[in-house]
Amino acid sequence: MTKNATGIYEYLDDEKINYQIVMHPPVYTAEQADKYVQNYQFARTKNLFLKNKAGYYLVTILENKRLNMKKLQENLSTSRFSFARPEELAMKLGITSGAVSPFNLFNDKQHEVTFIIDADIFKNE
Repeated sequence: MTKNATGIYEYLDDEKINYQIVMHPPVYTAEQADKYVQNYQFARTKNLFLKNKAGYYLVTILENKRLNMKKLQENLSTSRFSFARPEELAMKLGITSGAVSPFNLFNDKQHEVTFIIDADIFKNE
């Protein structure tokens, strides 16, 4: 377990947030993740690391939804979004593609990444 992971677990415990740990290598699709999460109940999500002229964004949505970047742009009254490059992901969140998670925000010591989570996630049990 890494020092960063220990900090995350301590945070979750301190906040009395229930969690399950599923250790697996980086995955790039829901299909690849399926073999590691059988027999677990949770909202299935995907995480997208985006950028625009205003900055960087980590967006978490349900795995079966397609992100409408134009609508997101309109809702935030900001400029057009694009996917950030792997080098930017490493620089801002200290990770590689396939390992993107909201927990990576712990690595954003400068608080430069805006986190956006789809409200539909909270409609799941």
